Amino acid sequence: MVITDKNLYNLKEKLQSELVKEDINFQTIATLSRELLDTDENSVRFSIDARHIHRLGFELVGKQETALAELIKNAYDADATEVYVNFEDYSSPGGTLTVKDNGHGMTEHDMRNGWMRLSTDDKERNPISPHFGRSRAGRKGIGRFAVERLGTQLTLETCVKGDGTGIRVEFDWDNDFQHGLDLTMLFHRIQKFKKIKMTQEPL
Repeated sequence: MVITDKNLYNLKEKLQSELVKEDINFQTIATLSRELLDTDENSVRFSIDARHIHRLGFELVGKQETALAELIKNAYDADATEVYVNFEDYSSPGGTLTVKDNGHGMTEHDMRNGWMRLSTDDKERNPISPHFGRSRAGRKGIGRFAVERLGTQLTLETCVKGDGTGIRVEFDWDNDFQHGLDLTMLFHRIQKFKKIKMTQEPL
């Protein structure tokens, strides 16, 4: 990219214009901010190809059984006492695997800064689960990527005990995580839903 004063000026103008809008398009702001950072001729930054997620899922987890075991370990780490695994139409493409547990769940902060962040030191900082004092069994956070070995799409739902609202995020491994895209530029919308009141804590 040839950087000129005009290019720099146009990027600044576009970014300032977007920032003052009442209905901010955060993806546009992220794209413009990245382009503006790329005009810095005195430094370089690492970037991550979006398809790297595929490599993590398939190279770190060799078998489907191992991938499923990692998800169950995550439930154990979340102090779950029960895990429900259900296979539907698994003998042909388009089947569904549902894994539910009654663990403590994730807050939106946990989702943003833990589940959605690669290579965190959470297990080093918190090696023991908060309720039962279990030693964490998950392997370096690979459970989130192991799900790609189990299916092409993931719907993640989590509810914190005591909260009336849960959060849902959907991922399409094949269509969203394409070569040539920057991993940090992929946006996955958070959906919030009301928990159904039950006489006992649901799975």
